[in-house]
Amino acid sequence: MAYCALNFIQPRDDLMPNFQSSCLLLILTCAALAGCGSDAKETAECPAPNGGNEVLAVDVHLNPHGNAPLSAVASLDMRAPAGIEWQLEGKDGRPSDVHQTVSACLTHHEFEILGLYADHANGITIRAINAGRPPITINVQVRTGPLPANFPAFRIDKQYPDSRPAFFLFDSRNSNMPVIVDRYGNIRWYLTVGGAKYGLQVLRNGNIGTGIAESSSVVEYTMFGELVHEWSVLPLFRNIHHDVYEKENGNFLVTADKVGLDTIEDFIVELDRQTGAIVKTWDLRQILPKRGTLVQDSRDWFHINAVIEDSRDNSIIVSGQRQGVVKITADNHLRWILAPPDGWTGYEQYLLTEIPSQDFEWNWGQHAPLLMPNGDLMLFDNGFAREYGAAAKYSRVVRYRITEDPTAGGTVQQIWAYGKNRGESLYSPIVSDIDFLPASNTYLMTSGAMFYNLNYVSPTSFTFSQDPLPDMAHILEIDESGQVLFEMAVLSNDQSVLLYRSEKVDLFPHD
Repeated sequence: MAYCALNFIQPRDDLMPNFQSSCLLLILTCAALAGCGSDAKETAECPAPNGGNEVLAVDVHLNPHGNAPLSAVASLDMRAPAGIEWQLEGKDGRPSDVHQTVSACLTHHEFEILGLYADHANGITIRAINAGRPPITINVQVRTGPLPANFPAFRIDKQYPDSRPAFFLFDSRNSNMPVIVDRYGNIRWYLTVGGAKYGLQVLRNGNIGTGIAESSSVVEYTMFGELVHEWSVLPLFRNIHHDVYEKENGNFLVTADKVGLDTIEDFIVELDRQTGAIVKTWDLRQILPKRGTLVQDSRDWFHINAVIEDSRDNSIIVSGQRQGVVKITADNHLRWILAPPDGWTGYEQYLLTEIPSQDFEWNWGQHAPLLMPNGDLMLFDNGFAREYGAAAKYSRVVRYRITEDPTAGGTVQQIWAYGKNRGESLYSPIVSDIDFLPASNTYLMTSGAMFYNLNYVSPTSFTFSQDPLPDMAHILEIDESGQVLFEMAVLSNDQSVLLYRSEKVDLFPHD
């Protein structure tokens, strides 16, 4: 018979406020089970212990750093070395489970648990395995507190046809909290770090990165709420807005305002990840005219909403709601302009020339430029004042193929698009996102502000109204044929919910 002993460790005093609504309940049962189910397997080649093995202690800390209430850190002490597996039981069957294999052969294991449900007694099964011995199974129950009141609700309009887990990360603008929701519309993670966030993403090292406008800083957190690093753009720049992009070399491209200027949202800086120093700046005022063809606003004339790296030639590609998409060299020289060809007097050589086709359309107020593996450029084409207000209202995602001329300009061909046939049902005149998912060769589309309606009369006369729509935003995955594989509506929950972007993420690698 296996022996189990529980050590419940009280949260530290400095974390007590975070535990007042999230108490922890642990119920343990242990058994030596041969096989432990039809799909049981050994997780480690740990030698069989002489005389059997014992569980000496199990410790679980809920919300260990006070910022991620649906996370926990657990430890397991064994008398003899063992490998472990753990699984968090989902509410909606196997696709909602979260599990991980820890194959190291150790007597003391520490492992992290993500994906807990709020206001729920979460069932977690831990198995300790030695070679040639029946596994020891420990069942743990972790009680969590309720969600904050200002979180959105969800409706699943199209469910995935397969049984694989799927999780989506976004920043809920009404709460300013990053959130992960599963394919069934259940929130499985959130981060209680304040401030308006831009460029929220999972970094290459698995941590969360985002810019915070109020502090003029870029921050990096673990999924368990631990602050890893903070980089400031002060005192030369302030107000990080719209985007933070992680370059291949680890540095960050950041959109921020230059202190002391009478214009805003027209600078990009590169932050050295190691030193925090600003190592490069791009000043759009030096290379582009302050044209008012779409919107006349001498202060916010460009309105940068995204920046990405083109590592093929060490350049950057920048999206501006009010001007179009431009490519700029490392030393701040213009390469090309992707935009409706109106009002560009003196810059005609930089304009990409349309390769005519039946389906070709220009981009209007676009967001989220993305380079595909073959070099094609994807955008979320918002349809902001499409054809200067004369066209129907719709948003779409579009894929362009750009052939650059050696010095400037080039041609642009439309390769693929989705969304026009959905009309106003996916229309989002602001924010929004498109991602390419290479593992499945599919696309994740986010129409992030469907309750906003743009009433456009002229470059100096336009207003936004908020329509009383229950659907605030939609997140959908589509394939190359335009088939919708998954679609989730983000609902109002009595508040206006705006999603700037979303990402499909893995909580843990799955078998």
